[in-house]
Parts: sequence; structure tokens; C-alpha cells
Amino acid sequence: AVELFSKSGMDRESLKAVWTMVDQPVDNKLDALEFGLAMHLIVCLTKKGLPMPTSLPGSLGRIVREMRDKAQQHQGGQQGGQGMGQPGGGAQGVPPSPGGMSQQG
Repeated sequence: AVELFSKSGMDRESLKAVWTMVDQPVDNKLDALEFGLAMHLIVCLTKKGLPMPTSLPGSLGRIVREMRDKAQQHQGGQQGGQGMGQPGGGAQGVPPSPGGMSQQG
């Protein structure tokens, strides 16, 4: 993810701010939902010229909560527990992030 985000042309500090904003709970890795949020924010900042938010916008926060709630409900009905932050889990139609995309630097 770091390599892809770097291609956006954003400076390192701005990318770090986006990563920090979406990495909830903090584990220094992005699951599929967090990766999608980060990409959305990066596009809004670089292509649409929107200002950097100081925190995750409320509308995106609501989406995250809804997705996490749905994942937990779905997980409760399945054996094996593949939730959003675990291998094999992820938002519907979005493959899980390849092995531990940890933040570099």
C-alpha cells in the first residue's frame, strides 16, 4: 500500500496523516476497508483538490461503523471468524490486503 500511495504525488507527511486517519483500530496495517478509505481520501486530496481533513469525515466514519457492524454480524453466523482484520476477510468484492502491509518509516 505504501508504494502505491507514494505514486499519488502526495508528500510523505500527508500520506502518513491519511494512514493514521484510516488505521482504526491502530495496527499499522490496512485491511481492505481501510485501504479503500485511504485511496478515496488520496483521490479527493490529489484529484479533486479538497483540503486535508483533521479527522475522518463523519460520513466516512458512519460507513466504517456500518461495514464493521455487518462484518461482525456475518462473522457471528460463521465458524472460523474471518472478520475485517483477519486473513480472508474484507469488504464484499474487495480482496484482502496482501500480507501485512505495514507502514514504512
